[in-house]
Amino acid sequence: MELDFVRRLGPPKDVTASNSSIRPVIVGLTTERRKFEILRNSNKLKDSKIYIHQDLTDEAREMKRNLVKQMKEERAKGNWVVIRQNKLVPAENKRQNKRALSESPTSAATEVEVNTKRTLTQSHISDFLSQSPSNTEAPKNAV
Repeated sequence: MELDFVRRLGPPKDVTASNSSIRPVIVGLTTERRKFEILRNSNKLKDSKIYIHQDLTDEAREMKRNLVKQMKEERAKGNWVVIRQNKLVPAENKRQNKRALSESPTSAATEVEVNTKRTLTQSHISDFLSQSPSNTEAPKNAV
C-alpha cells in the first residue's frame, strides 16, 4: 500500500474506561488510484462494523447531502438519476460515452439474401449415404 500517513481523530480516551468510544482514523495515500481502489472495494465490508468514506470538507459534505436529497425526490417521482461530478444526471445518459453501433457497408447496401441452399433433412442424409463412393481405393501416399 502507498500509505502517506495514518491519524486517529478526537482526543485520546482512557483505555481502561468501560465507555471508551471508537475514534475514527484518517488514512492518507500517495496515489489516487489506490484511493479509488479502496473506495471501490469498501462495499465488501458492508456487514461489518467498519465503514470507509472519503474525507470531505464541511462545504462538500453539505453539497452532497443536498444532492442526495434531490436525487431521492427525483427517484420518488419516477425519474432515475445518479450523482456524477456534483451534478444530477439522468441514468440513460450514464453510458453516453460509448460509440454508437454502425452498420456494415455491405449489409446496408444490399438487401437480405434468401437462403436458397437445401436444408438438411432425413431424406437428404439417406440419399447421401446411399450413393456409392466414387473413389474407393486408398490414397497412394497413405501408410
